[in-house]
Amino acid sequence: MIDLDIVIVNWNTGSQLLDCLRSIIPASPASAFLLRQCVVADNASRDGSVDGLESLRLPVTIIRNQENKGFAFACNQGAKLGASEYVLFLNPDAKLFPDSLVKALRFLDEKRNESVGILSIQLVDEQGVILRNVARFPSPKSLF
Repeated sequence: MIDLDIVIVNWNTGSQLLDCLRSIIPASPASAFLLRQCVVADNASRDGSVDGLESLRLPVTIIRNQENKGFAFACNQGAKLGASEYVLFLNPDAKLFPDSLVKALRFLDEKRNESVGILSIQLVDEQGVILRNVARFPSPKSLF
């Protein structure tokens, strides 16, 4: 069975973090894959956004940094705790559709896609407008 860890870096996101985590529940059916853990790496939030997250029906682990270590550092902290084949770095202001994870993991698990090392899913704003979230590989011409 496919397994997944989710890492969320938080810093004073208020109720957005809770909304994000709640959206993971219907997006992670036990029959489709194993969600090993959701790691919330909190960068010294003072707004109470990480309080009470353990009560969710999710395998949540919270890292409580005493100071803001930065986004990349916190991503690495969360990823180090994982043991799954796949890691999703999810922003706390995002919400998943019920089929978001299943479709992405099925794609990655197909033999013909074994050379894929990173995958991004389509971003859609609150009005349903698709947002651009990709760019071509940088070249000297494009940088100029």
